[in-house]
Amino acid sequence: MSSNPVARQDRGSVLGGALKASARWAAAWMRQGLIAWSIGAVLLGAAWPALADEAAVTRNANLRRDPSTARPPIRRLAPPDEVEIIDPTPTNGYYHVRDEDKEEGWVWGGSIPASRIALSERWRPIPPSR
Repeated sequence: MSSNPVARQDRGSVLGGALKASARWAAAWMRQGLIAWSIGAVLLGAAWPALADEAAVTRNANLRRDPSTARPPIRRLAPPDEVEIIDPTPTNGYYHVRDEDKEEGWVWGGSIPASRIALSERWRPIPPSR
């Protein structure tokens, strides 16, 4: 080790400069990471409707105007017709869906695979608090 105070000072300034540069580099990467994360969150929010779950009906089913058998069905669905699950929470055993023709209605839960409903429930957006 050198007892020369000038050599010690040079080593300290080189080390201090390297630490400052490293801190600037880390701060720049964190800002970029935060920006990238923010952009990703915005894009995910914009694409949320595209993440709606679709399921193929597993048996003949009626698309109904409301979650009951009180009124005649809108139309008949047959496998492998696909529906988009609008709300994964059943009402009277029926699920609110949209068919391939973009018509909304209700389908009996036994006609939709339970695994697709569970997946849809997992990705359901949290409603805003009031």
